Amino acid sequence: MSLPHCENAGRGCFPARGECLKLCPRVPGRRLREVVRPRPDDVTARRRARMATDETEPADDDIDWGDVGMEMPQAAPIDRIRRAVAVLRHPAASEDPLASATQALEGVVEGTEAATEAILSQIEAIETALDAVSAELSPESQARAALDNAGMAITALYEACGFQDLTGQRIAKVRKVLQQVDAHLEELLEIVGHDQVAALPPPAEREGDARLLNGPVDDASRVSQSDIDSLFD
Repeated sequence: MSLPHCENAGRGCFPARGECLKLCPRVPGRRLREVVRPRPDDVTARRRARMATDETEPADDDIDWGDVGMEMPQAAPIDRIRRAVAVLRHPAASEDPLASATQALEGVVEGTEAATEAILSQIEAIETALDAVSAELSPESQARAALDNAGMAITALYEACGFQDLTGQRIAKVRKVLQQVDAHLEELLEIVGHDQVAALPPPAEREGDARLLNGPVDDASRVSQSDIDSLFD
């Protein structure tokens, strides 16, 4: 192929090699642009060739992106998000991990509060008994020193029971964070599509001894004696 408007046509000037892109003083700028600019017929032919090639190329779903070493389409991250959401919030799951964690923390607060109340009640009973013994002793009795030591131990027990209030405050902060995560997870579930997440396989159920590792039963799940008696009616 030669330059039709250049007197050097056929003398080592080959547009196919990009020589026509250089500034040629023998060809006016306008005429050089006409040579470089593709003709409409060539543009139409190339477009038709690309369309024919596109029809024969496989769709994105048919491409194994790992084999060709390319990044996956933008839809792939959404699928990963759906699978991640399904682990924590699958409609068909037998339990909700976040809800179970929140209930477990509530059980910790209730358990420590009940234990602290029981300990304080026993301390008060011991303190009352020591006061009664102290009233029967004479001021010169050697046992009074032992009672004084017992009184100091009771005071230390009262101070130690303050852990319940501090623990409750810390657990309340953790519960608040879990509630925020739960709210954002629910919002994320709406964004990625509730039905699409439901179509994914639910998390695998625990088997064997793992199914028994649920910790203490809370009051809501506890089986009452009346429930047991109803089985024999």
